[in-house]
Amino acid sequence: AQTVNLVEHLGDLGALLPPLLGPGVDLKLELPLDTCLVDAATSQLSQVWINLAVNARDAMGGNGNLAIRLSKVDDAK
Repeated sequence: AQTVNLVEHLGDLGALLPPLLGPGVDLKLELPLDTCLVDAATSQLSQVWINLAVNARDAMGGNGNLAIRLSKVDDAK
């Protein structure tokens, strides 16, 4: 595992998802401007996002809007 910025990771992955989803799915990424750091294996993290997107496509029958929103929740102290 390594420290991964989810904003950058999803931004990079956003270019790879549309061909997998097909022309009937409109993908919208909603990413925060600041960083969101997690400890993860990048290949496994990519596979999770791809699986979620493809499962959503299948649930929509290959047509619809898919929004992936990443938000940062501050720790309550």
